Amino acid sequence: MRFCHWWVLLQGTLIAASGVSVHLLLMSRIHSQLPEDVKPFYSYLQAGAFFPDSYYNCFGDKLDEAAEDAHWPPFLLSAAKYHHHQQGKPKVDWKAAKMVHLSMANSHHDDDDNRKKFRAFLYGIFSHQIADATWHSIRMNHGLLSHLAALEFDGDVEAAHSFLDTGGDLLVLRKLSANTDIFSKEQSIQDYFMVPWKAPIKEMVEIYHRLGHYDVSDYNMKFCLNRGFTGLSLEMKGYKLSSHAYIEQSPHLYDILDDYYLGGLEEIETSILRCMPNLDEWLDDANSELNNMDPWELCRAKLVEPRTAATLQDNHQVIQKSLNDDGYFVSPMVPNGRFGKDIELGNFLGEQVGLCAAVGSIYEDLDGTIYIIPLMGLRALENVKMTKVNQSIKKVSGSPEKYGYKIKNFVVETVTGDNIVIRHELLVVVSPGSGTVDIIKGSNTLLRFNFGGEFEQMGTDFELADMNGDGIEDFVFSSPFSGKNQRGSVVVLDGKKILIKVLTESPQYFQQDFVNVFVSQDYPTNRINAEIVDVSYKEFDPIILTIPDALRLSTGYENFGSTISVSGEYLYVGVTSISRVLVYDKLAITTSSSKSLPKFIIPHYGGAPYEFDGKAIPRITSRFSGQFGSKFMASGTYDGVEWILIGAHSESYSNCKRCGGLYLYTIVGNHCKLVTKVIMKVDSFPEYDLSFSKFGISGHLDANGTTVYISSPYLNNTGAIWKFDVSTLLEISTATATATPDVVELEDIVAIGVSGNGYTGFGNALKTYCDVYGETRLIVGLPDYGYRELANDAWKLVGRVGIYTL
Repeated sequence: MRFCHWWVLLQGTLIAASGVSVHLLLMSRIHSQLPEDVKPFYSYLQAGAFFPDSYYNCFGDKLDEAAEDAHWPPFLLSAAKYHHHQQGKPKVDWKAAKMVHLSMANSHHDDDDNRKKFRAFLYGIFSHQIADATWHSIRMNHGLLSHLAALEFDGDVEAAHSFLDTGGDLLVLRKLSANTDIFSKEQSIQDYFMVPWKAPIKEMVEIYHRLGHYDVSDYNMKFCLNRGFTGLSLEMKGYKLSSHAYIEQSPHLYDILDDYYLGGLEEIETSILRCMPNLDEWLDDANSELNNMDPWELCRAKLVEPRTAATLQDNHQVIQKSLNDDGYFVSPMVPNGRFGKDIELGNFLGEQVGLCAAVGSIYEDLDGTIYIIPLMGLRALENVKMTKVNQSIKKVSGSPEKYGYKIKNFVVETVTGDNIVIRHELLVVVSPGSGTVDIIKGSNTLLRFNFGGEFEQMGTDFELADMNGDGIEDFVFSSPFSGKNQRGSVVVLDGKKILIKVLTESPQYFQQDFVNVFVSQDYPTNRINAEIVDVSYKEFDPIILTIPDALRLSTGYENFGSTISVSGEYLYVGVTSISRVLVYDKLAITTSSSKSLPKFIIPHYGGAPYEFDGKAIPRITSRFSGQFGSKFMASGTYDGVEWILIGAHSESYSNCKRCGGLYLYTIVGNHCKLVTKVIMKVDSFPEYDLSFSKFGISGHLDANGTTVYISSPYLNNTGAIWKFDVSTLLEISTATATATPDVVELEDIVAIGVSGNGYTGFGNALKTYCDVYGETRLIVGLPDYGYRELANDAWKLVGRVGIYTL
């Protein structure tokens, strides 16, 4: 549900509090976009970010209604009217207040400062209001709290609520303090979170009195705010030990706390920033029409102006480059962009430029963008260049699009009648937030197709694979959050039909001989400068898979399609809530469509795979599932044998809590069997803390089809990348013919994150390539680089990629 409707749906609903640390972190994240005149007043910003919760359960429950009112836009509108009533219409441009201030008379200095402090406090309240709306899933079927309650607490919303508010704080603080030396850790966190709170007490009491809350006083407001600050102080002292218990109880929450699409911290942050211009108007202009409108439209949608073509923009001047531990690190240094979320390789700028890396920066400009980095000949930092791909289609702002969340290279190669081989590589960019897919060639968006409102976050996972045997890769998308109760969906689209649509709409970007191979009729005239074609996914013969009826849970939230993989004869679909991977026959899918049932079921914890028997499976929470099949799978064919590698990144073993592991299976004929389990060799790394490493949460299958690179982003708090070869494991298994599968312990770390940089999401995306010098390079995404930064706006969550020589 788009946030522009929240306020209408939430009226009259009693809510409680997100944790105070979460609110203060969000205030830090949005700080760079605040009006310049309020930025210096951290004491007021932070106190305001907590203020709506201050009266809950303070002096019993007699002030709960006062707390409740502070959670909604009418309270802010009353405060804005009070602001203008007291000060009169502002005689300065507050957004240029730094310049104006120099010319003000000294006698007005204190009044001016008080006005800024009051405004700062209101921006804090504003951030709190929007955060709580999605954090607690008020009347939102798919919000974070609803999702957590269904998956982890058997539908008990109250239990999930309590866990989320406390656990959210502790897990955030744990992440902030990870991978920093003792001094800088304590210093940076303490410096930010323990800034003494200050509040415009007189003004806020007056506003409450105007609203009829005459029981609010100077005394109880100061007391209740101080009580909140004391609670924060205690939390700061105990989070290190307490957070372990929350990860143990719900590893899933630790995974989704930041990036869950409706109520995760990233989504809340972008929602606050989208709504902020409206609050700016409320406070800057006493005669603004917003002061006379319904306050619940504070977060109304705004139309973004259209562009007619994707554009390429040089960004050489903004690249931040460094060299550490044999790795090059590159970032466009855009705050809150999260550069490095996904990476794909291809000749995206033409044969002359050669191989490039397309990198997603999914929240840059709120909705995301793509950067393209030429790779061939890259041997020194001074050779690093970067090109930005801007979006092309108009949109109405709402939930963030997350443009570049998934990126693929759609390669089409054909032989003409003259035996000439023609090859084209098209960049496919998925935006789950808007349910759209862009197909780009060079600087031109050739086609956009959309899933409309049928699915939620379609494209959370995405694969290109030939499903129907016609030689053209088909598009396979998953959306585990689709459906009224997040049952989930997988959609297969005919790649050949997509290609034909591209060629008939944009033939001018291809050789005529190439077009003629696929399009028999006359193609349209040149479309340069025409509007981009935006069509429905239904044009491409969709096959929609959902969870089989026999596996449906009574309360839903199965999350079918949590991750997908395709190879050889099979499509593999992860199902989070039952901790299973369903194995579908590709031929059966393309012939019997959505009626197809899985051929095999692969259970968690190395249970024996079995043919689908139509029997129900109970829900399994992440505490007990190891999160088998929820994040990573890779599959292939070796020596005629189908294999599938499945991650279980939260499994514990050998006194190594939540270290994670991988399970390797083979399929031969009608038999699916477990070959081996792959884990980290704990004893070989006594100097590292391997607990909570989450080994197996992401990975990459090399172009050779058997070498696998696996991430453990939390290993020793820095993160590491491991390497092994599936073919070796299959050969060993065949040679030994053991009845009981072996456990393979890895020792081969090929890259490790740089210490002291905080949590970075090291290895969220991985790719390998061989450069012109014959060296193998590993590209590592670090989209959360800058997570620990609380003060320097320029470094917050900029993200980056590391390029290593193996």
